[in-house]
Amino acid sequence: AGKRETVRQACRRLLAKDKPSAKEVAGVVGLLVSLREAVDPAYLFTRHLTIAKDQAVKRGGWHARTDLTLAAKAELEWWIANLERVNGRSLTERMPDLKLNTDSSLTGWGAVLEEDQTTLEAGGFLHCRMASWHINTLEAFALLQALKSFLPHLKGKVVRWNTDSMVNAHIMRKWKVRG
Repeated sequence: AGKRETVRQACRRLLAKDKPSAKEVAGVVGLLVSLREAVDPAYLFTRHLTIAKDQAVKRGGWHARTDLTLAAKAELEWWIANLERVNGRSLTERMPDLKLNTDSSLTGWGAVLEEDQTTLEAGGFLHCRMASWHINTLEAFALLQALKSFLPHLKGKVVRWNTDSMVNAHIMRKWKVRG
């Protein structure tokens, strides 16, 4: 209950501020996003707060003040009202058997598959035409290549996928892909 109450208090404090700074908004967003493993829809309820923070930073840096939109305030109110209900919600039906880490850049992709004490690696270079692709597309490409590379090891397993692409992670959580 301690961390949940800390989150609710942080949301209430931010709601009570007339014009919070970008830094104050970023602190609460960081706290909310840190809950993504325990709260499945965490990213869905930080979008407008993140936009408010980003706009303030562009206008005048981390100390710039911002008016929270009605949508941003609604996100804070959602956290206050719903944190107890969604906390600890399982993202998978059972604990993952494998851990898959993927990453991509403008020049290549890499993947590491971990199971107990065994580690497998895969990776490759990207065609020069792919350098113009959006980074989220490159991250999705890295996942596709990793799945192709490790397919024989994945059958019948629950895989936890780690990526630095919030967009792709959100899409995959919504799909809850089964193989």
